[in-house]
Amino acid sequence: MAEELEDPNPASTSFRKIASQLTSRAAHLVASARTHVRAISELEKTVGDLQEKSRKLKTILRGTDVPTTASAAVPVTPAAETSHSHASLKIDLPSFDGSPENWEQFETLFLSTTRTRAKGFSPMELRGLLRSSVKPDRARRILDNLPSASTPLEEMLGELKAIYGSPAVVGPILVQRILSSSKMDLRGRHIM
Repeated sequence: MAEELEDPNPASTSFRKIASQLTSRAAHLVASARTHVRAISELEKTVGDLQEKSRKLKTILRGTDVPTTASAAVPVTPAAETSHSHASLKIDLPSFDGSPENWEQFETLFLSTTRTRAKGFSPMELRGLLRSSVKPDRARRILDNLPSASTPLEEMLGELKAIYGSPAVVGPILVQRILSSSKMDLRGRHIM
């Protein structure tokens, strides 16, 4: 009777072993497919978020691309309507004309303005605001060529400062201005 319960057929044993392996493999594939579906879902959400931020950035850029006024040492653009998820904001952004002697004032005003009026903006949105505030094409190209859309604002300003606000650039300009206003030569003698 015990012999009747055992299956002496080696093909049947082999079949069970293969069936077990296939079942195990199928379970693994199902788990992998679920992981991929979650990843795709997350990517779709990220794409949606990026599309929304892109729309906001376009709105910001359209709204701030206005000629500047000459009411301050560093001209300030007229208030620009910007749409942001936190609220509809009106932001007066300083503009930078490319003059190295104006860099420090521009940087200070821009940081102050964005820290108080653009809280919660993403690095990409801040890049758009900064890009619309700098007038030289060279400065805009520098911002466009930064490696990541999530580059922090301070790093973006640092890249521009290396060209427009470094002591090596500003120093000679200020020395020349002092010399020309005081009527002195490089040796400190008064010039008539």
